[in-house]
Parts: sequence; C-alpha cells; structure tokens
Amino acid sequence: MIRIAFSPFAASFNYFDRDRNGTLSREELKLKLRAVVCHKFAERKQALDGEHKKQVYGVIDHILNGVFEKIDLDHSGSIDVEEYVKGFSGNPEVLGFLQTL
Repeated sequence: MIRIAFSPFAASFNYFDRDRNGTLSREELKLKLRAVVCHKFAERKQALDGEHKKQVYGVIDHILNGVFEKIDLDHSGSIDVEEYVKGFSGNPEVLGFLQTL
C-alpha cells in the first residue's frame, strides 16, 4: 500500500487539482501544464507565440494522451490521487517530462 498522504507526488497532485475536487481532468492538467511552460519561457525571456506556441501546446497534448493512457487506470477520464501517485511513481518516463519543465 502506498502512503499517499506523505508522498511528494500527493503534494504535486494538489498543485494540479485546480478545482480541489480530488481528481484531475485532462483539461485541468493541460491548463496547468501550459501555464508552467509559459512561465518557464518568460523566465528565460523567450517568446512563446504564434506557430511555436502551437507546436509546444501540441507536444503537451501528446504527452497528456500518454499520461492518461498510463495513469488513468480505471479509464474514467480523470485521475484521482491514488492513480496519480501510483502512476507517476511507477512510470518514471512520464515523470521525466515534468522534471524538464
């Protein structure tokens, strides 16, 4: 059994859970990831606009498809905290994307 309450993954789950309903929808996760990416570009004083922005958002959408395929274990269309913790701790390749942000 995973100790979810003390997991660093549980803390990051709360960061992504914008509406605090205990699950992550694809849209909720996408919006937060886009915000993180835009913030990183701004920190680096790089423009993220036009075609470049479209490409970056396309990559995020592609990655989200993989995240939901591997982590949404009950195929409900949303990820609960238990799926999130198990999924990210068991799929380091998925976590790798988030670490590069």
